Amino acid sequence: MDPITIFDKELFLHIPVLTTLEGKICPYVVANGKFTRVVTAYHSIQSDLMEVQSMINYLKDNPFIPGVVKASMFKAFIIQYAKCFTKPLGRVAKLEADSVFDSQQDLLEIHKEVMEMRNNYIAHAGTGKYDNGAMVLYLNPDPGKPSIERIIHADLKFMDHSLKLPGYEKLCLRALEFVNFKLEKLGPSYNTEVDSLDIEELYKTSKTPKRKDFRLINRGGMQGARGRKIDS
Repeated sequence: MDPITIFDKELFLHIPVLTTLEGKICPYVVANGKFTRVVTAYHSIQSDLMEVQSMINYLKDNPFIPGVVKASMFKAFIIQYAKCFTKPLGRVAKLEADSVFDSQQDLLEIHKEVMEMRNNYIAHAGTGKYDNGAMVLYLNPDPGKPSIERIIHADLKFMDHSLKLPGYEKLCLRALEFVNFKLEKLGPSYNTEVDSLDIEELYKTSKTPKRKDFRLINRGGMQGARGRKIDS
């Protein structure tokens, strides 16, 4: 079932609405702190990777979709995957390939290929096996009458990587496994940080959602709200 949420304009977040068994609406406050910020970052990475996994599954289950749709989805999951290994503004953690794929050279090579596609084809212009172009001069086949007959632009934009989907899927699953491990390791420190908060101060700064602002959000298979304790 899709969660009921409100949109907090100040925080610019969709906040899930939590109610008691009696139907009372729980006030909420956004946590902050050293470990909370790291946990938030890893949950964001986890969400990105789950979206990548969904796109890969869609491509596997729909091999005959139009080429332009297939190419767009390939580009989308590569951008989303690569995002987890770069440090966007405001996210305090990112994945390091050498740590994620430690002792897994085969997956590390696939990762490097995906990042190359992102850096030299999708996100930036480049010249190579994924994005190449040239002006081709066509000469008169009669050497006795030398001339340029025509000039045509030839290019290579995107190849169908459907056969590599199993490798991309292993890449994503390994990265998810690593993120879940990191969240598990952060759990004790994160919980201690939350336990140290001043509960009276939390109530003072909390907000209570109004029923008129309730909305249903289709999360497309993404995770719902989590409790205070970290679930991996």
